[in-house]
Amino acid sequence: MNIRHAICLLLTVAAAASCTDSAGLGQLDGNHSKLIIYAFPTDGDSIGITVSLTCPMNRQMPPLHIASISCRTNGLPDRIVCRGDTIADGMPIARYTAVGRHRSGDTIAITVTADGMPTADGSTVIPQRPVVDSTRIDTAVYKGNAYPVVRLSMRGNGSTPHYAVGLEGLYARPSYDASGYYQGHGQTGFVSLEIGAEPLLRSSTNIDITLGDWDDNAFNDIYRFGSSSFADGKATLHLYADTYTQSDFCAYRPHLFALSTEYDSMLRSLNDINNNDLGKYGLAFAYSTYTNIRGGYGCIGAYTVAVGGWLK
Repeated sequence: MNIRHAICLLLTVAAAASCTDSAGLGQLDGNHSKLIIYAFPTDGDSIGITVSLTCPMNRQMPPLHIASISCRTNGLPDRIVCRGDTIADGMPIARYTAVGRHRSGDTIAITVTADGMPTADGSTVIPQRPVVDSTRIDTAVYKGNAYPVVRLSMRGNGSTPHYAVGLEGLYARPSYDASGYYQGHGQTGFVSLEIGAEPLLRSSTNIDITLGDWDDNAFNDIYRFGSSSFADGKATLHLYADTYTQSDFCAYRPHLFALSTEYDSMLRSLNDINNNDLGKYGLAFAYSTYTNIRGGYGCIGAYTVAVGGWLK
């Protein structure tokens, strides 16, 4: 599994105009298009960048002609490689890769210009990687049900207050796609967690949304939490695999993420939208989507990940 793909978000157009605050669709310019940029840097050699644009409310979607795109790491330019253009739901999308050396602590700044649109730019800092001290698996009872529980002892990096965790499961039986076609053995997927059994997860606003990249690799069940209740920078997470899915898996391994403030804010806003059931029926304020892109919309947010070993 490509860990980088496990945390990339699907493109969202309900974004905000401010570089620090979220706002609603009422602030979108109804007469002019603006660029939408999504990029999620991590420590490694490349950064995927997707660029699209908003559709004016009073006319059809205009063409997207990128005039220039740059990605700078600590002020030095990366090499930009075009990965081709595509159309999704009538929306033009340009895809790029920034190739360079990207490490924890690096400041990543991306700027895009396109014909007839304002310049759009944003930045983030790649957080220090968290540390997995130990993992073990056993069985525990919660509210009368027995669960396989992965106990993850971790250390925060001291500079990042935002984290997330996911539990990857190895399917015990052959897997099939939605059409019933055989996909083979050894397939994996993220497992739903019983967050009521873990105070660190229960106290945060968590996400239960589809995650994936533009190659349609989709994953669920990545859960946010903060470091405010850590003792001396350490914590032990109790990851209860959901009782409805545990029989499908024969082994588990945890993924521990450190998130930049921008990435955490993006996930929080998406979770607010996803969980605002009253708002879906016009009974409550519908939350907006976070953006940190000046002159446009979208998010440039960074993360790092530590992966534990397989536990049977």
